[in-house]
Amino acid sequence: MAALPDLHLPISISSPLDIGLSVSMDGVNLARLRFREVRGGESFTLADAAGRYFRARLISCEAGNAEATVFEAFSQPPEPEVTVTLFQAVPARERMLWIVQKAVELGAVRIVPLLTARSLNTKEELSREKIHRWLPAAVRAVRQCRRAVVPEILPPLPLPNALRLSCWQEAGAGWVLSETGEDVSIRPGDCRGSAALAVGPEGGWTEEEEDIWRMGGGRLIRLGERVLRTETAAIAGLALLAYG
Repeated sequence: MAALPDLHLPISISSPLDIGLSVSMDGVNLARLRFREVRGGESFTLADAAGRYFRARLISCEAGNAEATVFEAFSQPPEPEVTVTLFQAVPARERMLWIVQKAVELGAVRIVPLLTARSLNTKEELSREKIHRWLPAAVRAVRQCRRAVVPEILPPLPLPNALRLSCWQEAGAGWVLSETGEDVSIRPGDCRGSAALAVGPEGGWTEEEEDIWRMGGGRLIRLGERVLRTETAAIAGLALLAYG
């Protein structure tokens, strides 16, 4: 699975941590802290050398150094076992912003907005969607749900371009939600550690797009008899991967 940009990776301390310890952060950890917009007195998630996760409170943050105090240990990792990339056709009426927030909460590590025949797909249409707000919304969701990783949000891409991404080509499973798909359950155990989930626009994929997915190695499946809105389908699919 493709690596995330450095700032998106966990704030990681190169020594063991425990509750009550003070930690000092500079260099890349300080940059990651600022990327998450953590302010004095606020809490954030960090990892230690043993791969354990903790919560710490920022005590001070100066030009080249930050100090924090560890106050809580996670009983389970805040990051999912399956690395999931969401390929999402861009819907109208700023619903992509909501999808970004919920996808972050449900453990997606990357979101690839798709330009399809029935989604928003022109510069004029996309200009009304406030794309510049997607990443800040992801950062806020990370802080709210206490994740360690900030998911990457790629620029909107046409479907053929998206299929060339390593996060699709190297995924352990590539599921494409479709009304014409097989009645197959999404199970985390089938992913071999990573998965790609593709969700189409209102009105669904065109036949040509479904053929493109199939030729790209995608498996078309459906989540049942009911026709779901695109944002509902995204959340349902991600929830199955997170908790199924």
